[in-house]
Amino acid sequence: MNSELIITRLYQKDRHCESITSLIAAFFVAKKHVFSYDAARMKKIEKALAQYWGFETFLPLQRQAMECISRGIDSIVVLPTGGGKSLCFQAPAVTMPGLAVVVSPLISLVAQKILSCIVRLEQMFGGGYVSLVLTGSRDKRIVENNHDTLSTYGLLSDYSKHTVHDWIEQLTGQDYIEKYGEYNVLTVTEKGRTVLKGLQTPRLLKPVIQKAKVKLSKAVTDSWEGVDKELFEALRKLRSKLAGKKKIPAYVVFSDAALRDMARKRPASLDTFLNVKGVGEKKYKKYGETFITAIKDYCFEHSLNRGNSVNDNEKDSQN
Repeated sequence: MNSELIITRLYQKDRHCESITSLIAAFFVAKKHVFSYDAARMKKIEKALAQYWGFETFLPLQRQAMECISRGIDSIVVLPTGGGKSLCFQAPAVTMPGLAVVVSPLISLVAQKILSCIVRLEQMFGGGYVSLVLTGSRDKRIVENNHDTLSTYGLLSDYSKHTVHDWIEQLTGQDYIEKYGEYNVLTVTEKGRTVLKGLQTPRLLKPVIQKAKVKLSKAVTDSWEGVDKELFEALRKLRSKLAGKKKIPAYVVFSDAALRDMARKRPASLDTFLNVKGVGEKKYKKYGETFITAIKDYCFEHSLNRGNSVNDNEKDSQN
């Protein structure tokens, strides 16, 4: 076979030490003409990248790797952690007929980074703070605490705070993380330490990325009318925990629309719970009691009448 070994190296300064770390970035066994791109093929891959993963651009060397793989050339891709190795195989695969199996330790690495960060923070902070550290936030508290110098700072900077926080909730639901105290401080469980040792791999689902619209439609605006947003967030976290334990997507438990209606109506009994949009007999039997208990606890804590809408309470306070 007329081929040549194309070797590319990336050098990246490690922000956590003074030395320059040499990173062997990519090796492709390819024909000499491999980099004469097929525009139509790469257009399909770019579209798949945005549609299924929410990425608008390639990371360094991903384009070259995907070009090799999409041509059916045997390829070995070696990139730094977070460099998008698996995606080099996944993106071309979804544009081609047939079955592709891509084995990747990415989920295990993400979980290890999250758990390691909790340990580095001496298990003294909540999920929101841990998410900020992992995504490389310049929040005043992080800088003042010198947590921007931790080895885990910015390790998940390619993801949003929302995504990382959602992963933390999923790990909590699977008992790799435990919350305690008034401020829900995170600790790594014994089960979580097996992940740090590489003995277990949690199941993490990435939230669907939706592009923000400049102008909200009237239907979207109306869907939030009368909703107790704080209660909605509490119910959303409960949903995430239940979904994590069952290893299913959160929307399978209840949709956001159902949670908004619960936060609007605050059902106080199993009968009134059936009046919530999107709640049928099956989900009523599965989750009704759990969510009603959470709603009752919230109403008691905030001195709210159960079974009343937000607007009803506002009117009562004005009379």
